Amino acid sequence: MEVEPLQDSAPNRYAFESDDSEDDIGRNAYPGVSERTKRSKHRYDAEVVWNVNAGALGGGNFFVAVGQAGLAWASGVQLAKSIADIQLDDTKVASVFTIDEHPGDLVLVLKYDLPISSMPSFASKVLTTFTPSRVTIMDGYSSPAYIAPERRNDLDPPIRYLETACIDEKPTTTTTSKRIKLFRPPNLLLSTSAAFLSILEQGQKTPGLLLLLPFPQIERPPPRTIEPIRVGVSWPERQIVEMNSILPASIKWDPVLARDIGRLTVSQSKKKKSDAADLSMYI
Repeated sequence: MEVEPLQDSAPNRYAFESDDSEDDIGRNAYPGVSERTKRSKHRYDAEVVWNVNAGALGGGNFFVAVGQAGLAWASGVQLAKSIADIQLDDTKVASVFTIDEHPGDLVLVLKYDLPISSMPSFASKVLTTFTPSRVTIMDGYSSPAYIAPERRNDLDPPIRYLETACIDEKPTTTTTSKRIKLFRPPNLLLSTSAAFLSILEQGQKTPGLLLLLPFPQIERPPPRTIEPIRVGVSWPERQIVEMNSILPASIKWDPVLARDIGRLTVSQSKKKKSDAADLSMYI
């Protein structure tokens, strides 16, 4: 290496990868950072635990409630008994219910936020077990972060949708509302609903429709471990009724029943350590 004799300091050092000394500095100065940012390599095992005879089920409409928006919709539906639970590594993350007014249809209520590594196995296990004739997913999208070419109305954002290529009916033709719009790139979905729709599109047999309620905040990324969903947003009744009108089956949504959304959530027994505590400095 050539060295300039009149230079006051050593020349700049360029490298494609950081050396161990820089990693040691970050690890010692900010305890917990390297552990939290480490990519999870855990492989989750999905299992269906039946509460009834599985032979008489499957083949009808299958509704999937994902995230806070999904819970807001499912809480207003008169769900009957739970016929099965879906577990990920011995944690019951979702339950499958029947509907009294539609005996052949099922509703899956996901009560946890899942890590990305667990989403494909969870969605695949559900679809191969219940073999639905049509899948409709209820979820949300971040309206403040949504990128659109047209001018955005942040006070009254539209419901958006995605669908598989084999679907036989556009959601805009089943309602008189013009506020149902396509969810377009470069926007991305990182929730479990994306795993469901991806598997359905690859199979090209079962129609799949994803309905997205506008979420008024910037959503956080998927967690590194399984975490219970905490409901902190309430949607206008008009928006949920509008989304419910697009469903392939005429399911009644009751706003009075929806007030008891807590019956579908998981109580948190242990308080989660805050990031501020993890990033505290030690002298």
